[in-house]
Amino acid sequence: MKNAFLKAGIKLDSTVFKEGHFDKGGYFYDFRNCPDKFKWRFDDDLCEEKLKGAFLEMPIGNINIHPLFFWRLFGMGRLDPKNHKPIGDGYPIPSPGLRKKYLTQRNNHVVSMDGYFVNLLSKSVKKYKREGAEELVVIGHPKACTEYSLKKLEKFISSNKDKLKFEPLSVLL
Repeated sequence: MKNAFLKAGIKLDSTVFKEGHFDKGGYFYDFRNCPDKFKWRFDDDLCEEKLKGAFLEMPIGNINIHPLFFWRLFGMGRLDPKNHKPIGDGYPIPSPGLRKKYLTQRNNHVVSMDGYFVNLLSKSVKKYKREGAEELVVIGHPKACTEYSLKKLEKFISSNKDKLKFEPLSVLL
């Protein structure tokens, strides 16, 4: 990974999310052994901290989500598809068994601005402030963005612009 990152000019990564792991379908990741920090430097292995590493890992925020959230998420997609249908034309890789897991047990999940997950931004900010974090990385992807999430994100930013600082990760380079 190091040579590819160097060749591409990549200095910052946001792949990891605390305790994240999955190994079905087209996905495989396991971040359970990564540093329990809000950021760290690395070289070859993004889960192995190197004090003078060539790259900075800024993990995506994580939050524990109750199954009722996912029942609402899937329900909103059926009841109001106009607002909850993804705007992008891409499709996620199938993840076998994930829907059942989401609907039946608490889940560790990335903090996301996409779709119905946008409703968890305030809760995520409070969690990270309690934990002493100075930054919170929020993920977003065009294939998962919806009309609903765009409206809610705009409202979230507008109501928090005087309390929070919103910056792209590129300002850290």
